[in-house]
Amino acid sequence: MVGSGHLSRCFNLATYLKTNGVQSFFVYSQTEFPLINKLQFEFKFIPLKSSRDYTLSDSSLISKDPLGISEEDDATETFNNLLLSNISCVDILIIDHYSISKVWVSKFLSLCSAKKIKYPKIMIIDDLANRDYLCDILLDQNIVSKSAMTHYDSHTQHGTEILSGPKYALLSSEYQSIRASIPIRNFLSRILIYFGSTDPDNLLLKTLQVVSSDSFLSICFDIVIPLADLDNKNVLTAYENHPNFVFHNPSSSLVSHIARADLAIGSAGFTSWERCCLKLPSILIKNGDNQSNNILALVDANASIAINDDSFFSVNLFNSLFALLSDTDQLKCMSKNAANILEGVGCKLVSQELLKSL
Repeated sequence: MVGSGHLSRCFNLATYLKTNGVQSFFVYSQTEFPLINKLQFEFKFIPLKSSRDYTLSDSSLISKDPLGISEEDDATETFNNLLLSNISCVDILIIDHYSISKVWVSKFLSLCSAKKIKYPKIMIIDDLANRDYLCDILLDQNIVSKSAMTHYDSHTQHGTEILSGPKYALLSSEYQSIRASIPIRNFLSRILIYFGSTDPDNLLLKTLQVVSSDSFLSICFDIVIPLADLDNKNVLTAYENHPNFVFHNPSSSLVSHIARADLAIGSAGFTSWERCCLKLPSILIKNGDNQSNNILALVDANASIAINDDSFFSVNLFNSLFALLSDTDQLKCMSKNAANILEGVGCKLVSQELLKSL
């Protein structure tokens, strides 16, 4: 797994499966421990402790989130660590990592075969369609057109079941449980700012430079500090005394912040679906190459406004925010459109598919 969005969606699915009597555990590399430790998820975690070189140029390391070792070696270490943890039989294997492909899965299955261990049902969570996959189920929970889904055809085996679209988004059950009580937004008084667990382009600081204008003093801003920047005092030092800024440390859930906000400013990752479930419109700034399709789809649905991180960023963000402050009809329309994108029952739908024929 890589990033808080990946970890959160897997945690949400594991939590739902637990209600169906399924015991889950997580395998992770040591580099992911700070994220897991700070989010304090309540499942068994099995660490991979081998030394890893994240500068490797091995052709099997196919994304910017490399494993640090070859896929075969990572699969072998995973398999051996499962055995050392007295887990000899896995019914379902869920893979959520951009650098794991058919190579990793083939190696893992060959090790199962050598030990005469039953093959698990395998689901891969992905949104890139940039490598070969070997799995029973492939889940892409982003907004994907029917034509775009054919991108997976050349990368999957015949018979692979593909689950696509935000209706399958793996949200925590708390979102669906309060959805009915959340109103359509029609007045702008509180804004949530969150760019995920990492913010390599300093989008948070750039955003605060804009919204700190006296033009927005009537708005309260809830600002969630990226997990990777908790030790970076630049943002807090510059703005901790700003009268309408409230800073928050990251937690395992944003539900309370999203529920009380009237608008969000942030990236277009997994949190997009949490916001839409609770009818929250957004201003989006791309914070990863895999977010482009989400941004286009959410803008086309008139649930979001997109701002590019370029030389016009400040003026465009200011103008967009100022327009929403005065045009409550647009805010209301965006909120309704966001609500129509998903209902928040993805964990239930995906669990039903996973538990078939087990």
